[in-house]
Amino acid sequence: MENGISAAVMAAFLRTGKQVDQASMLLFLAAVIVTSGPLVALALLAAGIQKYYALRVALDADLFAILARHPEQLAHFDAALALCARRPASTRPLALRWQGARRLQQRQIGAFGLQLAMLACALAKSLS
Repeated sequence: MENGISAAVMAAFLRTGKQVDQASMLLFLAAVIVTSGPLVALALLAAGIQKYYALRVALDADLFAILARHPEQLAHFDAALALCARRPASTRPLALRWQGARRLQQRQIGAFGLQLAMLACALAKSLS
């Protein structure tokens, strides 16, 4: 039961990545509308990277939700993942899964921060 609750908590935590993604897309639109230049190009690149991580974080949130509903079927869960990923099945402890998912979310937030910084610099440059 502990694995089920832990997986459910992680799934809920990862779903917050959706708000980061939405904010990033708003910044993306603002960048396209307001200004242009190399800093904006870097911001748009960061937005693309953020989107990639947002998709990975959303997938992990869904996978943790499945694991939360069926914690006793970890071997079947890993076999299904291996089938989808076309690689050999491997069972990892929940703590390692948690660390990997958090690392993806931290990268998503980092890409969003880079995007925000590049847009702030571009706006400051265009206003001066």
